[in-house]
Amino acid sequence: MIESINAIEVFNSRGEKTIKVIIKTEKGEFFSIAPSGASKSSLEPVSLSTSKSLAIFKKIKSEIEGKEEKEIDRILEKIGGKRFEKIGGALAIAISQAVYKSIIHSELFDKTYFPIPLSNVLGGGAHGGYTDIQEFLVFPKKAKSIKEAVETNIEILKELKNYIKKTYGYLGKNDEGAIIAKLDNFKALEIVSEISENFKACIGIDVAATQFYKKGYYFFNGKKYRKNEFIDVIIDLAKTYKIKYIEDPFHEKDFSCFSELTKKLGKNVIICGDDLVSTNPKRVKLCIKKKACNGIIIKPNQVGLVSLALKSVEIAKTHNIIPVASHRSGETEDYFIAEFALFAQCPLLKCSVSGSERFAKWNRLIEIWEKSKKPKMVELKIL
Repeated sequence: MIESINAIEVFNSRGEKTIKVIIKTEKGEFFSIAPSGASKSSLEPVSLSTSKSLAIFKKIKSEIEGKEEKEIDRILEKIGGKRFEKIGGALAIAISQAVYKSIIHSELFDKTYFPIPLSNVLGGGAHGGYTDIQEFLVFPKKAKSIKEAVETNIEILKELKNYIKKTYGYLGKNDEGAIIAKLDNFKALEIVSEISENFKACIGIDVAATQFYKKGYYFFNGKKYRKNEFIDVIIDLAKTYKIKYIEDPFHEKDFSCFSELTKKLGKNVIICGDDLVSTNPKRVKLCIKKKACNGIIIKPNQVGLVSLALKSVEIAKTHNIIPVASHRSGETEDYFIAEFALFAQCPLLKCSVSGSERFAKWNRLIEIWEKSKKPKMVELKIL
């Protein structure tokens, strides 16, 4: 039962205002802080100012205190509006996550499989940088522990930074701690691919193609492509650089191109939908119907409630689609997404290996690994 609940205004890793919720139950005290994305889909919950959401919180506080934990998401859904426009997406997810921390707390140490770290090491697109591709990602092939897996990604990031610093000039890091360098898409892929191979790791890309799609064309690497032409571009990139994970390679409403790419590469590559699905159970079902992808990004704040995110995971797994739990670019010290990935048994956790707000997630998983009876890393057949 929720004995007490409070909400305050705090800051995320970008220095933006966000909401922290603290609850007290018979199990103890739990908190959660709402994260925020730079690249948002059109389906995400409505954002309200923190001051407005906190004023609303004072009015709804009494509807939450004294209720059982498992009732809270239903209450939030009822009072929040279709897209949480009545309370704001940040308040909704902060409450939901804090409550679910209480719900899942005792079960985490009984989970067997730990997620493979999928980390952004080189950035572009909406996150800042010179490439059209938003994220260049790495993940280890056969790490024996979560600590070893995270360390592999850390070493790749260090090696990449040293190489770029010597060869091209280091320009800093973006919101997610990924390196920014004056490279085009192809050179960036070449460098990340070569360094990752030395560490026995795979590479992936988050294309975030919605960002460079205009009036029926994809504007990529200085050229203009029709839809069918851009499918060939992505296929060529995957084969040339041995890419094993491709996220949002097309516009968020372009199911036909997703389906075509999945048909051609899906046996050996994870074709992952983020903006395409927006963690929405209805969109996941539509994705399945259209055979649009074999992986989906799961961001609880993208759908507003943890229960809805868990429903999307369940639907995906039932249809052999890989759920990929993910951080946001505007993160905090809250490690909820790490606990969520473990609880929901998501095979991959997308989170960088730079900045204390990211390491909070990895350190939490390392802590749980050390206390678990028979922990194992997930094995992906597609690798």
